[in-house]
Amino acid sequence: ADYEAKVPVWGFAAHPLVDGDQLICLAGGTNDRLVIAFDKKTGKELWTAESCQGDFGYCPPMAYEFGGKRQMIIWHTRAVVGLDPGTGKTLWRVPFDVKAALTAPTPRKVGDDKLFITSFYNGSLLLKVGADKADVVWKSKARG
Repeated sequence: ADYEAKVPVWGFAAHPLVDGDQLICLAGGTNDRLVIAFDKKTGKELWTAESCQGDFGYCPPMAYEFGGKRQMIIWHTRAVVGLDPGTGKTLWRVPFDVKAALTAPTPRKVGDDKLFITSFYNGSLLLKVGADKADVVWKSKARG
């Protein structure tokens, strides 16, 4: 209620991530409140980031290191995004529209610098990720 979050079609399925002293949640979806970091001990809001109109999906936040920098990976129904986990600042964004909000599979780190994302209707995507950018290595043409 505090963030005027609308319940997604299949509920709030993206589990929160404890990252150090932070609890990272997907909640709002609009007004730069899709991703919210709270102090895990006090509940105080630390930062917010990202907007996504409508159903934002179901993928939990993931923390990986790319290019020597820890990143919070957020996959919502419009894009895959790398955020600075301490501030929520956007490091990079790759558009990837997903039908029916099916962002359920967890993005997986492959090797030192790749990120694999897959979706039922929209196929798969492989990114090469650095400290502050991500490039598409390939995107499948298959559809579910």
